[in-house]
Amino acid sequence: MSSPSLHGLTRPLFRHGGRASNRRRQVTREQRRRDSLSLENLEQRTLLAAENLLAPDIATYPNQLQPFEQPPIIASRDGVLEASVRLVSAGTDSNPILYGTEELYTGTATDDATGQLIAAMAYQFDAYGESYPAAFPGATLQLNPGDTLKLSITNDLSTNLDANELATNFHFHGGHVPTMGQGDNVYRSLGPGETMEVVIPVPAESQSAGMNWYHPHHHMSTHVQVYGGLAGTIQIGDTLDAWPQYKGVYGEDTLAFSEVNIQDGELRALGTSDGFMTGWQKRINGQLNPKLTMRPGETRIWNMANIGSRGLFNFALTDEKLENPWQATILAIDGNETDMRPLPLTLSADPLRMQNPLAPTAIPGGGRLAMAVTAPTEPGTYYLIDGWGGDEFSGRFGTNVILDDSSQPDFSFEDVANFWNSTPPSQG
Repeated sequence: MSSPSLHGLTRPLFRHGGRASNRRRQVTREQRRRDSLSLENLEQRTLLAAENLLAPDIATYPNQLQPFEQPPIIASRDGVLEASVRLVSAGTDSNPILYGTEELYTGTATDDATGQLIAAMAYQFDAYGESYPAAFPGATLQLNPGDTLKLSITNDLSTNLDANELATNFHFHGGHVPTMGQGDNVYRSLGPGETMEVVIPVPAESQSAGMNWYHPHHHMSTHVQVYGGLAGTIQIGDTLDAWPQYKGVYGEDTLAFSEVNIQDGELRALGTSDGFMTGWQKRINGQLNPKLTMRPGETRIWNMANIGSRGLFNFALTDEKLENPWQATILAIDGNETDMRPLPLTLSADPLRMQNPLAPTAIPGGGRLAMAVTAPTEPGTYYLIDGWGGDEFSGRFGTNVILDDSSQPDFSFEDVANFWNSTPPSQG
């Protein structure tokens, strides 16, 4: 399957009819020359960013290159996932939330559109005798088709802030579920100090296995609350449900992407300079440039979701010279693997693919992508590179270290090639 090229996206959508004057032709040619120059400069900027593989400054961001951590998992039991959850905020100098592994406080910035305070916020879950910290991303909610999600949600967002209008609610993004009453009803409004019950049955037939996510969807507050940290993933079934013979053979990871501006432990607003966003970082599970370790030739399943309030991710996975790209296979898009054929591809640093928002590897805001990734057989350090860059660094936002460990079993790409090309049972 081929993807539309960047050049295809820049073609004019219509042409003017009739005979133009020489002057008009001259203006048109000049305009096209400027447009071509602008596109050329954009492509050069992208190529340079990828070639340099710039990483966040270690002095400014000392918490990078920490071991990769995944959010905790709360799984359903006997067909029901039942939990209590508080929505909390961090103070300006007390009661921080965790953003990845870092403590995060509320700053003083406000949202340009609504004037609301940009506060650090998080979900704090209690379920089955366990209490989970208030953190971004929130706990992964693991359900199966046919299960029921039951949440008792309390709005404590105003506790650490001098504000009294932080209303909120709950949305199951990607759910083929009831939207009325206590279901996935985005018209409900949960005021400060109030508690509401959410009961969402997950259809046994129409809800495919795959990655989804949850977040508030309150009118005029969604952006600020999601940006602040109110988001987490919902995993329905198992990505390998279509291939049950391989479940448990390959490890699975949750990678939740976000774009934020965190400086000195404080959540700040996104700024602009010369038309580009400034002061923001792209993060994985709230971590900046975390370090993932794998074995040579190992295959793992990455369940990825862009659960931030803005932005797009489109990545490559190569060594520092942009060589030795990893092999991958797309298994599901937007939480849907039904009637999809696996799509093998190479995660090379191709600027046309990485700058193409319609590429199969592009993950827009709210998008999800499940992918099998296979490490090279050569031990070393490899980099997860984002084609859309960032202000604080252009390119690298994850570091993969392949261990030189031949004593442990590994799975080469050749060993699983036939598996990934097989037809899922749902396709007959």
